[in-house]
Amino acid sequence: RLRDEYVLKPNGDRTVSKMENSSVWSIQLCGDDQQWFELPDLPPNRVRWYRDDDLMPDDTLKSIQVAMPGIYYANITNIISGAESNTDKIFISQTPQLEKPGLLFQDGKLHSATAFQCRWYRNGRSNAGVNGAYPTPTKAGMYTVATIDGDCISEVSEPIYVGVSVYPIPA
Repeated sequence: RLRDEYVLKPNGDRTVSKMENSSVWSIQLCGDDQQWFELPDLPPNRVRWYRDDDLMPDDTLKSIQVAMPGIYYANITNIISGAESNTDKIFISQTPQLEKPGLLFQDGKLHSATAFQCRWYRNGRSNAGVNGAYPTPTKAGMYTVATIDGDCISEVSEPIYVGVSVYPIPA
């Protein structure tokens, strides 16, 4: 077996998590995203990449770019000793591009027609003091919303102005 330094490392800022009760790692791609994986530079080795246990014959370099769902790993063989090892497996899932949500203000509440989690903004700032699917804003401003599915986030909606009435407290 080769040294443990042969760890498949994703490039970029994707969240990598270990799947429950498994030695397989997981990454979610969004829309047309692609992900690079790179092995350390530890020659002299032969690298063979696999997707869903099928050899990818044209991919023999220390890095690979993936854009399709599947389970990926590399087999590394030391060309002098013949020792070989596989990297950990990484499961790539792919979420379709999230559509830009619609937004409206009705009955004192913001409404976004989405089945996903919402990230609300007021005047361009995230977490605008409003949470949930139908929040009631307490401050005036330009509100927008984006939908979130795992690591994937949509474009923000068109803005909508919300004014907040403040009633005097009777003495």
